[in-house]
Amino acid sequence: MQRLLLTPSLPLRPAGHLTDTPLPRIRRIQPELPDQVERDIQSRLGDISKLLATLAPDVQGINRHRYSRSLMCIEELIEALTFAHYLRTQRLMGFGEAVAKVAELSEHTDDQMDGDAGDPPATAGADRPRPAVQITEDDYLMGIFDLSGEMMRFATTSAALTGKMAGGSATPPADGRERTIVVDMQDLGSFFEMLPQQYNKSYQVKLSTLRSSVLKVEKLAYGLTVRGTERPTGWMPEDGDGPPEDDY
Repeated sequence: MQRLLLTPSLPLRPAGHLTDTPLPRIRRIQPELPDQVERDIQSRLGDISKLLATLAPDVQGINRHRYSRSLMCIEELIEALTFAHYLRTQRLMGFGEAVAKVAELSEHTDDQMDGDAGDPPATAGADRPRPAVQITEDDYLMGIFDLSGEMMRFATTSAALTGKMAGGSATPPADGRERTIVVDMQDLGSFFEMLPQQYNKSYQVKLSTLRSSVLKVEKLAYGLTVRGTERPTGWMPEDGDGPPEDDY
């Protein structure tokens, strides 16, 4: 069974990378992404939907956990979906929203793939619920860990071109902090620090990477806001500039 699952699940790894589309070229948070970017995202999601629909019947119930190692690609899908959601809303996609989105993608039918545009929708079996790929809490947490890396890269490239940190809501938050990606990264880091800790290697490596990403964005914001007048236009901190990560 695991070998059979690998056949459709392996393409999910490259397909799940919506960040391979023009998403990295987005320079600001905006409700409506450029048309070309939206078309690329929808095309990629269509491919993902076909693959998830193929997998769904075989990963129901206990099989979802039994073959979890074969479905690590779901983490990358969560990373991509949450990053696109953040670029549109400056908000973290919740676990329930992620579950619903992956379930929606799992509902692809052969009629959607093969039917002509003018054909009437098929009605046979329409009332029968279709199986969906369920995501676990670990899938979600690992995907959000990886999201922090995408947010760090987005903060760096957008700041280099615009001279300021991305974000900033129209209504100031209650604590008085301007809502920029720096605040969002700090909140994300605090969220993981408050969770019950896991001590397996994968979790600890991702936690260390998250801490490093938060620190890099904080250093970037410091360079722009505190010392910005002392730097030439387009200046960015060097990777090696600052205290070693072990001192975090």
